Amino acid sequence: MNVRHAPAIDHHAAELQPGMAVPVEAFLAWLDTQESRFEYDRGTVGMMVRVTRNHSVLGARFVYLLSGALDGQAYEVHAEAFGVRTGGSIRFPDVLVQAPEPDGSALESKTPLVIVEVLSPSTAYADHVVKRDEYLALPSLQAYVVADPNAPKLTLWARGADGEFPLAPVEIEGLDATLPLDGLGVALPLAELYRGISDPPGG
Repeated sequence: MNVRHAPAIDHHAAELQPGMAVPVEAFLAWLDTQESRFEYDRGTVGMMVRVTRNHSVLGARFVYLLSGALDGQAYEVHAEAFGVRTGGSIRFPDVLVQAPEPDGSALESKTPLVIVEVLSPSTAYADHVVKRDEYLALPSLQAYVVADPNAPKLTLWARGADGEFPLAPVEIEGLDATLPLDGLGVALPLAELYRGISDPPGG
């Protein structure tokens, strides 16, 4: 998910703007009135910007393959419009898997099990460091995946048998590789995940 921040803006402005620091309650009330899409990034408003075709295709492939591999009564697979509260932020991951929740009007996942973020040049640091730290602190999370949209390369943090995440992630690369999501009991072939992905110009 791509987030762009603007310089700090007058906190007393009537309309919230990217980069403005606001309480989470004010952000959520304002978000309900917006047609554009925003994140709550560590206390400030962040605007979610456009993504490439490869980014969109890869996110859709994750949703498609996970939905086909998982028991629909035991798991829900969500795309980027469903939120996750991570302490000081409200994130909207590209892909999220959770156990079913009874509240059909919920706007955020309370029990995310797997989160996937698809990279873009502007979000590499956030996805690998900032969001990693936020997501891995979620007690329900079993795995966090960062995916390269232009080549079959994944970075995986998976909770171990001891209940802890490793200090270093597992790097998974190549169309002959698979993504093991042991917490869900599935493995996704990268050849299937990256089907339909085009080489970018100059790639």
